[in-house]
Order: sequence, then structure tokens, then C-alpha cells
Amino acid sequence: MKRDVWILKLLFLVQLAAAGAFMNYINLYLEQVIELTGSQIGLVQMVSLIFLVLVNPIWGLIADKTGKYNLLLRISLLSAVFVALMYFHVHTFALIVVVAVIFECVRAGIIPLSEVITTNYCERVGYDFSKVRVFGSIGWMLGGMLVGFLIDGMSFDFAGIQFNFDGMFNLGLAMFGTYIVFRLIGLGLAFFMPKDQVVASDEQDNGASEDSRVAKSGMSDLRILLANKRFMFIMFLIAISITTVDTANGYSAMHLVTTLGAQPSIISWFMFAAVMPEIIFLPFGGFLTRKLGFKNVYYIAIMTMLVRIGVYSFTTSTTVFLVVSMVHVFGVIMHVSGNIAYIRKVVPAGQMALAFTVMSSIVALTRAILGFIFGWIYENTSSFMMFRVTGIILIVALLVVMRSKSLSDFEASSAR
Repeated sequence: MKRDVWILKLLFLVQLAAAGAFMNYINLYLEQVIELTGSQIGLVQMVSLIFLVLVNPIWGLIADKTGKYNLLLRISLLSAVFVALMYFHVHTFALIVVVAVIFECVRAGIIPLSEVITTNYCERVGYDFSKVRVFGSIGWMLGGMLVGFLIDGMSFDFAGIQFNFDGMFNLGLAMFGTYIVFRLIGLGLAFFMPKDQVVASDEQDNGASEDSRVAKSGMSDLRILLANKRFMFIMFLIAISITTVDTANGYSAMHLVTTLGAQPSIISWFMFAAVMPEIIFLPFGGFLTRKLGFKNVYYIAIMTMLVRIGVYSFTTSTTVFLVVSMVHVFGVIMHVSGNIAYIRKVVPAGQMALAFTVMSSIVALTRAILGFIFGWIYENTSSFMMFRVTGIILIVALLVVMRSKSLSDFEASSAR
């Protein structure tokens, strides 16, 4: 067990390190290196993510039907490396759109399949998933900070001794190089994963009985899942809360560097401020959720998101921007100890990979729509206005949580 747990922890570390290196810099790369406008960047996101919406469930359906989660994860990782190399070598808008579409489609299975394999294993051996997922937070911070330092270097004083490290690479080489290295490490780790195995809890078995009867009548798994009202509710809540904030955060690098005039290395410190609290508190996410109550965690998460985005909307101080980013931890706890736990309770075990990939599709669709809208707002008004629109959407999310019967029912069910 100890070996398997560490393999999964390291896998999440390198998977999220690659994602952190790419996602936090891709918009800045497209703006400053490829010289695309805000609307063009939004269009690249929208088109590529719409294709991701269509392809993602295919990964889940194949995984659930074949049970070959590990094999499919390796295929997705290897494909992502090759397409990232292509992405680095294209420099026109049309080709960027084409390669971005291919890139999103091939890497679509990486995170959902990693989550399915890991949560299945954790449930089987009784291990807290949040203690694995925290290594993803470490990786996200590591990947994002590493790219910033490779570009701009860093300088600091320790015990009276001055340490200087000069930047070595341009933005494109630092971002894509870091992404590819971490993906290759992940590919190596994927050959030592726990064996494929599906685990169903008692509640899942009971909740799945009706779905199973429907499945035997010839309805597709996807149709059954989309008819699951509790599953679709949590998808809607994910879309208007943490996904909306994450989409806006995709423009934070442009906001900090272009609007506020900071150096690109500020992104490394932004990553540090946002993620360090995750590393400290995320392992206690399950305990905090049980102690505070499931619904209260959602209240706290969304209200702190509102405070954070509200400050982003008006401050011109990069220091204040970094400090308020520390509350990001509550949104991550909400997702890891709330959303994922909710999905595993309300979806039959035989549809788990499909559920996680559909979740990724809905996240992608939300990012596609909002990414294009935010890009247009960034180009035609300001990045401050983009954050203000995000705040309005979060107010809707808060109202949904306040009026939600599904969250209250889930909390009561979990207490029993």
C-alpha cells in the first residue's frame, strides 16, 4: 500500500506541475510571443475547448467499457508530449487553433483518469484522497514557479549572503519545455500504478439499482448519467463557481504583467501565494468538511472567492493581489472534499470514469464560453471589468448554494 500511495502522490505532483506550467502562461505566451489579441486568445480557447467537450466523454466511455484506465492514461500522456512539441513550433493564428484543438483532445484523459484510478484505490484501501491530491497542489505551484524563474531568474538574500539566478530561457521554451519534462516523468510513473480496479460503495450500489435496470433496457450510459439530477446539479455548481474563477485566473498573468506592469516573475509568486495554503490545509480537507458541515464548506468557499475576485476587480497593488490569492485554498477544499465526494456518492461505480470525463467536458465548455467572453472584455474594456463580471457569476453561485436542497440532502445522507 505504501508504495502505491507514493506512486499516486508523485503522479499527481508531476501531472499538476505540467498543467501549472502550461495553463498559467499560455495566454501570456499567445499575447506576447504569438502577438494575438484578447479576442483571438479567447477564440483559441473556445474552439479547442468545445472539441474537448465532445472528445472527453469518449475517454470515459472507453475506460469504463474496457477497464483499461492505466493504459489509456499512458496513451493520453504520450500523445500530449508529441502534440506539445507541435504546439511549440507553430506561430500563425490558424495553425495555433488547429494544434490547440488536437492538444486539448489528446490530453483530455490525463486528469480525469488519474482521479478515477486514485479515488478508486483510496476508497478500496480506506485512504483519504485529499492527502494524495495535496501533492497536485505542490506540483501546480512547482510548475508555475519554475517557468517564471526560468524566464526571469530570481534574487534573494539569506543570512547576509546574496543569491542570484539569471533567467535562461524565453517564455515559449520555458513553458513548453517544463510541460514536456513533467509529462514524460508522469508517463514513467504510469507504468507503476496500482492495477485497474473498480470499487463500489454500499450507497453507490443502492443508488445505482434503478440506473442499472434502465441500462439493461438499452439506454446509453451517457444518457443515464445526464439524466442523473443530482449529478447535473453539482456540474452546474462547479461551472458557476470554481470553474468561473479558474477561467478568470487564466488571464491573471496578462492582468499582472500587461495591466499592472509587473515582471513575468510575479507569476511565480502569485502561484506561491495561491497554492502554499493548499499544501498546508488540503490534507485536512476531509476533517474540515466533517467538522464544519458539507454545505458550510460551500458557503465559505464561495464567499472567499467573492472577496478575492472583489479585490482583484479594483486593486492596482500587486502585493494586495498576491495576499488575497491565499484564500484560493477554500475553493480547492470545496472541490476535493466536496464535489468529488458528492460525485462518488451519486454516480454508479460502473460510470465513474464517464462521470469524471463528463465533469471535465462541462468544465471545458464553461471555460470555452467564459474564456471567449473574458478575452473580449479584456480587449475591449479592461481586465478589471473581467473580474467584476466573474464576481456577478459568483453571486449567482452563492444564491444557488443558499437555496439548494441537494446539498442539504447530501449532508444529511453523509451524517447517517
